[in-house]
Amino acid sequence: MRLVLVLANLPLLSVVASEANTGRPPATVSSTSEPDEVFVEAVIVGAGWAGISAAIDLQNSGHSSLLILEANDYVGGRSKSKNSDGTINAPPAELPSNNVPIEMGSEWLYETERGSQYTYLKRRGYLSKVNTDPYSNETLALGKCGVNSLTSFYWQTGSSPGQSQLLNNTEVKSLESDTWQSYNSFKSSCSSSHEQCKQAYFNSRNLSSLQRQYLNLIIDSCGGMDTSARIDELPANKTFTPDYEIENYWYTGYMSPQGVGFGNTAAAVAEQLKDKIRLNSKVVGINTYTVPGKVIVTYEVASSGSQVRVIANSVVVTVSLNVLKSSNINFVPQLPSWKRNLINGMGMGVMNKCVLVWDDESVSHLFPSKKWIELISNQDATSGRWTTFLNPSAQKGKPTLVGWVSGEDAMRMEDQTDDEVKAEMMSNLKLMFPDIPEPDRVVITRWGKEPNVLGAYSHHVVGRDFLDDSSALGNPVGRIIFAGEATAGPWLGTTVGAWLTGQRAAIEMKQYLTADFVMEASSSLATADANYIMPMVAVLILYFWRALI
Repeated sequence: MRLVLVLANLPLLSVVASEANTGRPPATVSSTSEPDEVFVEAVIVGAGWAGISAAIDLQNSGHSSLLILEANDYVGGRSKSKNSDGTINAPPAELPSNNVPIEMGSEWLYETERGSQYTYLKRRGYLSKVNTDPYSNETLALGKCGVNSLTSFYWQTGSSPGQSQLLNNTEVKSLESDTWQSYNSFKSSCSSSHEQCKQAYFNSRNLSSLQRQYLNLIIDSCGGMDTSARIDELPANKTFTPDYEIENYWYTGYMSPQGVGFGNTAAAVAEQLKDKIRLNSKVVGINTYTVPGKVIVTYEVASSGSQVRVIANSVVVTVSLNVLKSSNINFVPQLPSWKRNLINGMGMGVMNKCVLVWDDESVSHLFPSKKWIELISNQDATSGRWTTFLNPSAQKGKPTLVGWVSGEDAMRMEDQTDDEVKAEMMSNLKLMFPDIPEPDRVVITRWGKEPNVLGAYSHHVVGRDFLDDSSALGNPVGRIIFAGEATAGPWLGTTVGAWLTGQRAAIEMKQYLTADFVMEASSSLATADANYIMPMVAVLILYFWRALI
């Protein structure tokens, strides 16, 4: 039996628990007093999809001496479901079958030829209530950045309720061919940002107000929603969605129908790791200097503010790019200059949602049944401000609209109150649907202000090669392994990308996972006789001797 030593306040042996007594590895035993030090083989920083993937791979390979440190009070990272009962990320089996989850983060799952996350979830029954038909209408309709049979376009004609015009298919196709396709060709030769390229295009064309605002909308919707970037940061010569750069991409499955939820699914998958996970445990330091051949990971316990040191052979860091930028984690020694310059040079943006739910089913008849609703604003400044709406009502079982905002507009709304945000979104909805009532449920996100995330996901930046940067960001620094969507190359901004990087990180970590600090014993730690105590003392002496040389 492999035993993991936990070092806490004196007396030493009083904090050592056995697997037989607790049913879980001692490294994760809940107690009234946190230990001062913990010994494990591996530490994973972050319990999002990258961390979950890495932990499952390690555990399945026989490396059960691991600890997953999550700063938030839930598992799942940017897959975050808020349920009808107010809970966050609960396994679907523990929730009512008619639960209506609201996704505060990721909503779609990519199916790929390589299988990966999709195959894992599919084979284990997590997708039994998810539409996995690749020909269904639940794909991400804005992926083509233009006309789509799943999208309704409205043109704002005034500022009062009902002052908008639903465009017919002929009008939308004309806008696509005369405006979007024209700009698409124009931007292929732009080396600047979308903002600069767009202004150059406006100056070179005699566009109508409708054409100009349609283009503003498409750039804000596709450029902003798909990348989370400000369009003055996003290279114009790059396509908006990563789909165009990914081979063997099949479809996107909607993960938030009634009774499911992407964050809830993450919680269900992580159930097999629950004895390894510590929530509300924010990593503040990673030290590879003090103890030769080891990594010391220091985390802060939210409830007490106390700090715990974890001594391990290796650590996987899956925190977001913006958390790395923030220097919230103190690396000792500091990361090499090439890694620090890379982190600071890459881009990560903000995208937020305002989700409205109505209990009265008749409300769904007030707006189109199409998956996406787009409002073409009559002003440049408001073209991306609550003008893109997802309609998942059919999947939710209740009238539901999800408003999206990204980039500069997303950062702006984070300083508004919930009432102000809802009022802006309702004002735009009333332009199209004047009789729409006040919602019964409202969920608003502010990812830029989430201290343990600080944004949505990574994106291309003018003057840099994202694929090169992403690959380099994923390169380890000694025993420190890096994973997460920003290291996923063309799969940036996706859960399948995060999952893949977790698998890669587990492979890289295994070379360091020897058990030189782990005792092998045939009896329970509860039997504290001389045959147990003396080898334990030897382990302690060896550890402190190595720390001093």
